[in-house]
Amino acid sequence: DFNIVMYPEIGEEAARWLERTFGQPAVRTVPIGVGATREFIAQLVQLAGTDPAAVLDDASSRMPWWSRSVD
Repeated sequence: DFNIVMYPEIGEEAARWLERTFGQPAVRTVPIGVGATREFIAQLVQLAGTDPAAVLDDASSRMPWWSRSVD
């Protein structure tokens, strides 16, 4: 079990308490932008015990295009 802190200003304290009390680690990277999204996925799959290659190595990913087009 692990937690995802999407809003650090709200969830950080709860995540720290859960980590301290129950040993539940947390992903604290907010997935905004390509680099942060890749880091978020890497941390997430590490805690889940799965392989990130299928997601992170996808050459046809539209993630960079979507990230540039948001503005």
